[in-house]
Amino acid sequence: MGRPEKPNLTIARADTTLNFALEAVPWPAQHSAGTPRNANKSMSKTYKHCQSCGMPLKRDEHGGGTNADGSKSGMYCSHCYQDGRFVIPNTTVEETQTRVRQKLKEFGFPGFLCGLFTRRIPRLDRWRTTAP
Repeated sequence: MGRPEKPNLTIARADTTLNFALEAVPWPAQHSAGTPRNANKSMSKTYKHCQSCGMPLKRDEHGGGTNADGSKSGMYCSHCYQDGRFVIPNTTVEETQTRVRQKLKEFGFPGFLCGLFTRRIPRLDRWRTTAP
């Protein structure tokens, strides 16, 4: 007896049907004991949003802020973080929320969306680690 056949995954919706063969899913036998499945992943975490202002990093015209060694930061945007330092180092979370809200209004976002986009700023990593 061999290994069981790999299943297919079918997702059906009213407008489309998607079929996926689960060939890319690693089977436990392909990993050696003691080797974590994510061993070849980078140890540094990359975020989808700047962890200071909340801007989507994919929207950053410079591709993100820069670390002290010149490498791209996977945590902060270029508006908040350059050369390994915050652009406005002594700002508060409230000042950041106000600045981001004003910038969003300049881009034509309605006020209620500005409030929605900025209300989670205090939960971002920059502000969580410096909170008392």
